[in-house]
Parts: sequence; C-alpha cells; structure tokens
Amino acid sequence: MPKRLIDLGLPGASLATPKIIDTKGRQEQYVALSYCWGPNGHISTTTENIKCMKKSIPIELLPQTIKDAFLVARKVDVRYIWIDALCIIQDDDEEWDIEAKRMGVIYANSYFTIAATCAEQSGDGFLRPRTLNRVSIPFRLNSASEIDSNIYFRNQPDFLQDHQACVLESPLLKRAWVLQETLLSRRMVHFSSKQVYWECRCAFYAEDGMTEDADCRERAHEFLNMISILKGGIHSEQLAEMFFRIWGSILLRYSNLSITRPSDKLPALSGLASLAEPVLGYRYLYGIWNFNLPYGLFWHPVNRPMVQATEWRAPSWSWAALEGAITLE
Repeated sequence: MPKRLIDLGLPGASLATPKIIDTKGRQEQYVALSYCWGPNGHISTTTENIKCMKKSIPIELLPQTIKDAFLVARKVDVRYIWIDALCIIQDDDEEWDIEAKRMGVIYANSYFTIAATCAEQSGDGFLRPRTLNRVSIPFRLNSASEIDSNIYFRNQPDFLQDHQACVLESPLLKRAWVLQETLLSRRMVHFSSKQVYWECRCAFYAEDGMTEDADCRERAHEFLNMISILKGGIHSEQLAEMFFRIWGSILLRYSNLSITRPSDKLPALSGLASLAEPVLGYRYLYGIWNFNLPYGLFWHPVNRPMVQATEWRAPSWSWAALEGAITLE
C-alpha cells in the first residue's frame, strides 16, 4: 500500500471534503493518477501544510486535472485515489527518495490508473469536449412506433494509427516518469483528445469499439509478464537474457523521453528496477544490471557530442551520466 492516500468519502454519498490519510499498512482499493504537472507546478503537500491537508484539501486550489480525477474515481465508486503531488511530502528529500522507488508497486497495485493523456499540464483537465466526428441520422423503430431517436455514425479509422496519434504521441506519454507508470499499471484508462481507451494485460479497447491485436498487447505488457514468470520461481539463463532484451528496449524508449528535473533520470526508472531486482536475483547498478555488464556498458549516444550532466547523478560508464538518447549494440 502507498504510505498515504486521498480519501474522497464513502461511495454513493454526497461529495465530502477530500483529505489525506495515512494508510498505516491498511489494505484499501485505490486508483492512481498519471498526468503532466506542467512548468508552473500546482498545490502540493509539504512539511508545512501536511496537517492541514489531513483535515481537508482545498478543492478550489486544485488544478482541473486533479478535480477531474476525483470525479472519475467517484463515478466508479472508488473511495481512495493516489496522486504523487499530494500523497508524497514534496520538500522531504528522504521520503521522496523512498516513495520514488515504490512507484512501481503503487501503480502495479492500483485498481486502475487514470491517464490524463490529452492534458499538457495539470491545469488543462481531461474531461472536456472532444473532436469525435460523427453524423446523426433520425429514425423511427417501426411504422407503429411513436418513439423517434437517432443513430450516430462515424468513420472507422485504423486502430493503430488512431492509437498512435491519440495516445502514444500524446503530451503525457512523452514524459519519462510516465513510462514506468504505463508499463506497470495492471489497468489503464486513457482520456485522449478524441475518445477513451481501456488498456489491460488481456485487452485494449477504444470507446468506438475498435480493439488492438493480441501481438501489440503482448508487446506492451511483456515487462510485467516477464516479472510474473520470474515470481513463479522459474529461472534460467535464457529467461534472464529475455529480460535484458526487454530492459534494453525500455532504455531506448526511456532515453528519448523528456524529464523536467535532470536529477530524476534514474529515480524515474527506479520503480521498474525495484520490482525486478528481488525476483531477478541480480544487482541494479545505475541503470545497468550486473548479469550482463559487458552488454549493458556497450551503449552509445544517438547524437554526438552527448552533453554531460551538470550535476553528478551516475558514474561516467552509465548512460544516466549524460543527457540525450542512446542506443545499445
């Protein structure tokens, strides 16, 4: 369980004043939010206001994306929600380091993750008018019926193209932190600019009824599937090599994503590593695993010259010591 959750009140009851609670290890069903903070930031929990936030969170000061997430949670009768800015004390470096490593578990154990896919910053919100083109055709059920209604038609786009444009190329999925959130969430609901997408380990559906093929779903969840196999006690050199192939593909994607604070380069990936390390049985060393050090060290920048980080965050032999995209050979 996360250290803290936001309590939205009993499902079905009138909207109560949300507040932060300490879980104290108590098991509760919760949803998590994946979103873009944006350059200006927003209200967050600090050592100074934590006591007040446990009494009530000032809704009027919250950005629209968080308000929308509260509404979604209430609509599906989930009482608790986890949001990083409110559930982690942001000016407590020790707590932040601990909770950053637990991000993987937090998203993996959530009932589902609300993805504010279309919002470029927290003030935008994601429950807004959409550009889903459709045509209305009036009709009557039969000649004797006096009930008039409408049938709605829309063009049927290629799912992969639509998903690419609305989800994979969205503002949210360009953020480095979000990669592990998407890889580890068991279920994810994407609120895109056109429609809603449902994603889990066995299905991927669009609001218009289109579905993605099984091969694409398997590739999207191969990290979690591999962790499940390793948790089952099945270990072999071949499985380890398969895992490191998956890890290599994750690094290639990750190194191309944007990150606001350069110091977050390793923490934003630590949730994946923390989940894998105990079941894999190998040490994680600044973005590289000790099982295949020669391969892990054989990275090079896509663009030269690669820029050295202004502040130390990893040894020079690690890809995390530099800025920019990498490739492995």
